[in-house]
Formats: sequence, structure tokens, C-alpha cells
Amino acid sequence: TPSMLFEDDELTEPEGIRLNDLPMELLRKIVEPLGPRDRHSARSCCEALEEAVETSNLKCFDMEIKYDGFNTMFEILLDGFELFACAMDTVEFRADYWSNRLFGKLKIHQLTLHDVRPIKAGIRVVNEFLEVTSFDVLIVHLFPDQWLCSRIEELIKKAEMRVDLIMHYCAPTPEQFLTISIPVTINIFHDAIWVPSEDEHFLEPLRRGHSFSSVRISLRSEQTLVEAVKIISESLTIQGIFIHINEDLCQRFLSLTNAENTGQSEDGSVQEYEYRGALISLHENEGDFLVNSPACTRLLDNLNDEKC
Repeated sequence: TPSMLFEDDELTEPEGIRLNDLPMELLRKIVEPLGPRDRHSARSCCEALEEAVETSNLKCFDMEIKYDGFNTMFEILLDGFELFACAMDTVEFRADYWSNRLFGKLKIHQLTLHDVRPIKAGIRVVNEFLEVTSFDVLIVHLFPDQWLCSRIEELIKKAEMRVDLIMHYCAPTPEQFLTISIPVTINIFHDAIWVPSEDEHFLEPLRRGHSFSSVRISLRSEQTLVEAVKIISESLTIQGIFIHINEDLCQRFLSLTNAENTGQSEDGSVQEYEYRGALISLHENEGDFLVNSPACTRLLDNLNDEKC
């Protein structure tokens, strides 16, 4: 009988498969979909998962490098999860920052530098994080008396899609524009008005492939706007401008070009015009001037189609 065949055998329950027994390649595939918080928990389960977390690739939306000048606190956030934080003056003495490593290589959509001082200081932890990170979009916040250092210029070259320079209470000088070798988009915040000493200082960055977004600018000649439209409409790259100009300049541009009136807002307070692909919205005190290159228009159309 079956019972007689096994009567001399020691009956034991079969052992389950342990995580430590699984191939590392399989463990990496298990942890790769996990976000930073779950990886932080998973690595504490066993040595095998710890190694899998440390050596697997991680994809996230954004990484932020922040610096609080008032409290001299420096931190790195990954999708809102705090990877690292400490006082700026002790950051180089922290030997444990890599002990809870959450990835081998990191792929993110957007890298945001809220302050350039941690980069300029050459902080080791920042360099080591960025060394294993690739990203599509780079956003750099700049304040008065700040500009790009060689390390940030290297990051600009690493960005796979675009670079946004967000200027707070300041605008780049013509000399600073000449130092940027890769086309970027300039944003000027807090209602600051850029007053180039010559209109050519606005046109030359456009010829170099740069873009402007949400920039209040004081230009002298309506012919400058005509030239800007020509530069952008003939550009073969993804390029565009969205600027705010005073009402007088806007009216002179409309008269010069005989731009077509394409409509108005429901209350009649905004008049809309079109000239060679440029869209002009004339408000009570200023005009909004928007023009995109053909490549930029195609990209926006494709993005809209995907959303639909």
C-alpha cells in the first residue's frame, strides 16, 4: 500500500522558495516597477532584495535639488520622497548618504534645480547622484547675481528634450547668452521687465535657437517683431516665443504688417490677430505675442492628439 512504501521515510513539509534563492535578474525585475518609498521598504526585507534594489534601474517623474538659504538646509527629493537632507555645512561629512541606495541607475523625466548653489559648491553627493541619472527636461532657477557654472553647462548638454532657465527678478545679459551652447527656453518671473539695451540683444538669442516664454520685454521697433517672426517661422528646430509687449509697440506692429483680425473675446476686451503664424492678443494695456516654429507646432499637435 502507499502507506507501506513511505513508512520508513521521515515525513516533512516541503520548504517554500525563499527570496534569497531567486536569481538576481528576476529580483531586479520584481523591484523595478516600485517607486522610491516602496523600494526603501523592500530593501530592508532581506539581503537579496537589498542588492536587487541597489543594482536595478528606477524610473521616476521628477527629481528636485533644493537649498534653503535661511536655514542652510540642502535636500534631494525623488517624486516627493526625501532621498537626502542635511545642513549645507555638514553635507561633506555625511558618510551614510549612499547607505540606503535605492537604484543603480535613475531615469527621470524632469530634473529641477531650485537653487544653483549646491551645484556650484561641487557637493559630492549631488555629483554622485547626477552621475547615474539621465533626464529629459532640465529646469534651472536663477536669482540675481547667479549664472551658469561649468557643471550646470554639462547638465544642460545631458538634457534629452529641453532646458528651461527660470529667472527670478533678473534677466540674462547679452554676454551670458553667448555662453550657452545648447538652445534653452528663458522664463522671467515676478513681473520683471527685460529691457535690452538694443533690440539686437533679443534677436541674436533667437538666431542661436533659444526660446522665450512668459517674458515681459521692452523693445524699440516693430520691425524687430517682424524679424523675430521670420527667424522662428524659418527655424528647423523646436523653438518659440511667448512675450508680453506694450500696447503702443503692438499697435505699430499691427499697422506695419496689416495682420489679420481673427476675432475677439466675448466681452470685446481682447482683440486677436494673426500674421505668418504669429498669434497676437491685444489687451487694454499690453499685447501677448506668440509664435512657434513648424517643428514646435507639429510637436504640440501630436501631444494634443495623444491626449484625445
